[in-house]
Amino acid sequence: LREKARVEVFKCFLKGKYNRKVLIVQPSFNLVTEGTDITKEKLISPFLQQELRNFECYIVADKVYRFGKLKNLR
Repeated sequence: LREKARVEVFKCFLKGKYNRKVLIVQPSFNLVTEGTDITKEKLISPFLQQELRNFECYIVADKVYRFGKLKNLR
């Protein structure tokens, strides 16, 4: 998330379709690694070698926060 000079980074879950099935993408749970910035980096998972614009983004903290579709976050 960006607001003027401030930037926050969150690990998120993604929910979308893969071969007519629901695919849930989990973030990295390792505290040492950040994971992949899906808006900037190349994705290595074969399940993510598709258009991700319609995947829904969720952040889990004290509750579940729905951030909407990736196409609206970029």
